Amino acid sequence: HYDNYKWETTYVPVKSFQPAPNTIIEVIAKLQGLYYYQQSQ
Repeated sequence: HYDNYKWETTYVPVKSFQPAPNTIIEVIAKLQGLYYYQQSQ
């Protein structure tokens, strides 16, 4: 899916540079993924 691919490409650098714990990053990623999923419907 194009939206998922575009999100992954922008999500990887954020995950590698953010000092926040992985749990917080994962929650944000899931919320962002749900947002894009709803937009694509």
